[in-house]
Amino acid sequence: MEPVSPLLRGYMGEDSIAKIQQQNVEEAVGEIHKRLGNFCRAVEDKIGPCLQLVSQILVLLGHPANEILGVAEKEGCDLILLGSHGKGFREHTFLGSLSRMVLDRTRKPVFIIPLPSE
Repeated sequence: MEPVSPLLRGYMGEDSIAKIQQQNVEEAVGEIHKRLGNFCRAVEDKIGPCLQLVSQILVLLGHPANEILGVAEKEGCDLILLGSHGKGFREHTFLGSLSRMVLDRTRKPVFIIPLPSE
């Protein structure tokens, strides 16, 4: 999750910003849990239980590409899996800017899954 811009920091106190960021992280983790649960219920009869395969959910503050690459290195990941919104054919030629940044900066294999429009 990208941190609050320095411009906004001038108008709000650090305590307010910390509260907002913590609330955003908690909401993001809750939404991820909800979507993951829905997905696992939908595919459980085809692939078996999948919720137990998720060891942790991380929502970090910082530039997304830097955080993804940092965690992949720290955790010793063998593969980076990304979803791509595919926003703008002309802009990024099939890949979003985040996917492109991660691809350009890692030597690990990257698996990119186009996310459904809905």
